[in-house]
Amino acid sequence: MPFTTLSKATLALFAASLILLLTQQAKAHSYADCIDWRFKDPRYPSWSDKNGACFGYARRFPLKAKPFAKLDSDSPNRHYQQSHKNPDPNHSLACSDGVQGEEPGADETMANPISAAYNGKDKHGRKTGVQTVSKPGGELCIRWPAKNHAVPSEKNQPVTIALSKVNPTKDPTQLQFLGNVIAELNYKNCTDKGKDTDIWPCGGCFKLPTNLKPGNVVMQWRWKLNSNEFYTSCADINIKAPSFTAPTVGVPSKTTSTSHTPSSVSSASSASQTPTSASSAPSASPTPTSVSSAPTSASSAPTSASSAPTSASSAPTSASSAPTSASSAHTSVSSAPTSASSAPTSASSAHTSVSSAPTSASSAHTSVSSAPTSVSSAPTASPTSTPA
Repeated sequence: MPFTTLSKATLALFAASLILLLTQQAKAHSYADCIDWRFKDPRYPSWSDKNGACFGYARRFPLKAKPFAKLDSDSPNRHYQQSHKNPDPNHSLACSDGVQGEEPGADETMANPISAAYNGKDKHGRKTGVQTVSKPGGELCIRWPAKNHAVPSEKNQPVTIALSKVNPTKDPTQLQFLGNVIAELNYKNCTDKGKDTDIWPCGGCFKLPTNLKPGNVVMQWRWKLNSNEFYTSCADINIKAPSFTAPTVGVPSKTTSTSHTPSSVSSASSASQTPTSASSAPSASPTPTSVSSAPTSASSAPTSASSAPTSASSAPTSASSAPTSASSAHTSVSSAPTSASSAPTSASSAHTSVSSAPTSASSAHTSVSSAPTSVSSAPTASPTSTPA
C-alpha cells in the first residue's frame, strides 16, 4: 500500500511537471506581430492595443484570429524556428515555407504578385493584414510578444532587422540577409507589463536607408533565443517616392525615439517658465518700485532698517533686460553691494527681471522697519563686493 501511494504521488508530480513544461514550451516562441506600429500618443509610446494601431503586417498575417501573443498556438503556429542543420541556422531557409525548420510555422514565402500575400484571406478564410508602405529614410516600429523572455532572469538577445535589394524575384538566403542587417533592436523593450509575462507587448523602431529606390523590399525580423535557436518573420515593404506621406488617420505621427521610453511632460522647460525679456516678466506685486543700486538679501536676512529698500516679496522692481534664473535656488548677495547692471535674479514661481539691482523673487523677504530711504547710497552690513 505505501508503495502504491508513493507511486501515485510520483506519477501525479511527473504529470504536473510535464504539463507545466509543455505549457511553457507553447509560450516560448516569438514572432513579428506588427511591422508598422504607430502610437496614439508619441509622448507616451506604448505597444498595447489600446495605445496604438498597426498599419502593416507580415505576410499572410491573420487579423483578429486570436488574442495578442497567442498565435504561437494557431494552426499552423505563427512562429518559425529555423533548422539547426544545413549546417546551421545561418544557412537555413530565411522565411518560413510552412514545411522546413525545427518548427515550420506559417507560410511566409514571397507571393506572386507580392500584393497577394496581403489584404486577402488565409487558407482558413480569415482576413489578412495590409502591406507596409514607407519611403527612403522612413521610420518603422515593429511589435512582438515577449513570450516570457523579457523577464530580468532571461538573457537579452537582440532582434536584427535585415533587408533585401529592391524588387527581388525571390526571397534572399539567410546569408544574404546577414549581409544587409540595418538595425538591432532591444528585445526587452516592453510596456504595459502585467502579471502574465507571456503577453507583454514589446517592440522597437528603426529607420530605412535613405538611398532606397521605389519598389518592394523584403524585410526579415530575426531573434535568437538560445544557441542555434533562431526565429524569423518576413514582410514586404512597398517603398514609395521620398515625397510620400504615411497615412495617420486616427493616430498621430510616430515618435522619433528609437528606445521609446515615455518622456516626462510634467515639468516644463526652464525657458518656458523663466522669461528673459524684461517686457514680458510678470511682477510679484501691482506696485512697481524703482531701484538704482541698492542690494537686497537673497535669503531671508533683513537689511538695516535705516537703509533698506522696500520688501522684495511685495514690491517688484522695474524690469528692462536682466537675465533670470529658472531654478528655485536664491541668488546670494551676502548683504554686499553688487553690480546692478548685470546681476542675475532668481525665479521660482514669480519671475522678476531687473535692470539695475538683484532681487529675490521666490521667498526672500527684506525686513523694513521704517520708510525706505534713498537707495542710491544705502550701505550694507558687509563691505565685501559680490561679482555679478
